[in-house]
Amino acid sequence: MMIQVLPVIICWELWKTRCACKHGNQTRFYTRRMEQQILWHFRAATGKAYPNLKLDYPWVQICDTVVRLRPKSISNGQY
Repeated sequence: MMIQVLPVIICWELWKTRCACKHGNQTRFYTRRMEQQILWHFRAATGKAYPNLKLDYPWVQICDTVVRLRPKSISNGQY
């Protein structure tokens, strides 16, 4: 589920930043701010789905943790 949410969050933040540059008072495309917002939204979504999971480490480790949260596929009737 969390892997499916991430592209939506990324697209939303890209769209927000683009519109702020084009129509708002933001004159530059601040990549680092956008990355921080993506991470914040992703942590909020993950916190709703997995309240006991703390994601306070670097992005690479967060990705590894989320991959491990995926449901395991069923093969030969075993998990």
